[in-house]
Amino acid sequence: MSHSITSIADVEHFLAEIPMFKDKGASAAKFGLEGITAFCEILDNPQKRFPSIHVAGTNGKGTVCHLLASVYQEAGFKTGLYTSPHLQKYNERFKINGIDIADEVLVEFFSKYGSSIKKLGITYFEISTGLAFWYFAKSSVDLAIIETGLGGRLDATNVIHPMLSVITSIGLDHTDVLGDTIGKIASEKAGIIKDNVPVIIGALSPEAKRSVEKKAAETSSKLYEAQELLPEWNKGVVTFTWDGCSKEFNIPLMAPINALNSAMVYESIQLLKDIFNVTDDSFAAGLANVLTNTGLKARFERLFPNKLWFYDGAHNQQALQQLVETIKRNEFEKPWVLVFSVMKDKLTKEFKECVSEFDELYYFSLKINRAACFDEVSTIIPSTALFDAKTFSSRHSNSLVIFSGSFYFYESIIELRSLGF
Repeated sequence: MSHSITSIADVEHFLAEIPMFKDKGASAAKFGLEGITAFCEILDNPQKRFPSIHVAGTNGKGTVCHLLASVYQEAGFKTGLYTSPHLQKYNERFKINGIDIADEVLVEFFSKYGSSIKKLGITYFEISTGLAFWYFAKSSVDLAIIETGLGGRLDATNVIHPMLSVITSIGLDHTDVLGDTIGKIASEKAGIIKDNVPVIIGALSPEAKRSVEKKAAETSSKLYEAQELLPEWNKGVVTFTWDGCSKEFNIPLMAPINALNSAMVYESIQLLKDIFNVTDDSFAAGLANVLTNTGLKARFERLFPNKLWFYDGAHNQQALQQLVETIKRNEFEKPWVLVFSVMKDKLTKEFKECVSEFDELYYFSLKINRAACFDEVSTIIPSTALFDAKTFSSRHSNSLVIFSGSFYFYESIIELRSLGF
């Protein structure tokens, strides 16, 4: 990493030499705020120069972030959106009004701060987080939507002081880092709650809710539950009901969980409406146009117009259960076929139970260190066959096919699609 950075190819080379969570797992992460705090000092603390909403959760946080960004964009606000991981290109992590950061802005940042990054020895995610803050401050966004990477309390994003915190869901995931019980994981995610900053929660188990309530009480932060809107999803229509009246909104997302995700967004705009006024019309447009406004992908995304083939990023027990619920609620006929890729740490008996609803299972081997190999998968799930693109398409062109198990799998499937498989 000694050469100067003058092109996007230099940026890509620079980043390629830094270990990624995608490939190395927890060993590529650093849980603590010292690195990001030092980096933000060098960047002149850009995180203090824009208002933000901070979103954590086991599942749903990325979708909620995209929905929030879409709604505020529709309401006329210059809206920053920072999410991870990227699906195809690094630039996707940083958007303003739905447009990815430009290559030349990346070159500017890394040419200016590359030597500082090397000296600090910070992680891929810390670099990305500092870049997001710098970009949003430099661009004078009206509001930034910030998604945590992992956990909350020690997550690099947790140096912001947001106007609002959102915790979407809490399930058993990343237990090697966040703790081996729902209560411990909830405590880590509740670490994003700041003094006197309201917090909105999705559907949490009693154990998770107790941890979040405890943190909210300690910080004098008012807690709001999206469930209070009695959100319902019915084939592309989300309904909220309160005080005897109900409101309906169209949404292009096929998963029923998006009723609850939308309710968290609706609660958010109500809490911030004195500062950022958003009408019901803007909210409706934000939901309806989320795919085009923010480029949201990989959430039960239809891959071909003439086939019932979908991609979904479900990669843990809670998300896989929601995936099965999505298939059932959309009344897809059998057979159901699952083509999956999975990280070694996710290959559990619970994973096996979740995929047992599918009639046929195929495994796609990803060439990254964390991915399970076919032998490991077939030992735990013997009914799994190895995916072969050449024979698969003709055999399953009329079946419901779900590609799932990891967001890291998306790029490979899109490449295959471009080859016309």
